[in-house]
Amino acid sequence: MAATSKQSRSVTHLTIAETQPGLQQHQRLPDILSQVAYLRLWQIVDCNKKNVMPLLPIGRTSFLTGVKDGRFPKPVKIAGTKCNCWRSDDIAALILELDAQK
Repeated sequence: MAATSKQSRSVTHLTIAETQPGLQQHQRLPDILSQVAYLRLWQIVDCNKKNVMPLLPIGRTSFLTGVKDGRFPKPVKIAGTKCNCWRSDDIAALILELDAQK
């Protein structure tokens, strides 16, 4: 059964360009955002974890308020768990959108 759970957890690493042809790879985006992956909240915003560089320079509460207001992408519920994650391409698009607003 352990082998089955490892197989179900495997993720095919595709680039964003392969999944969304209209979205160009941005030079300043971290490598994790160039692959199809799921990100936890502490990887996206500052949650006071040591040695973890957040992708967005805002706090947890501000980010979750933005999700509730519709300014930031909604999380995806992982089937069979209570875990909420965000798709890396949604976060990459958010970073590019915020960068374009400057």
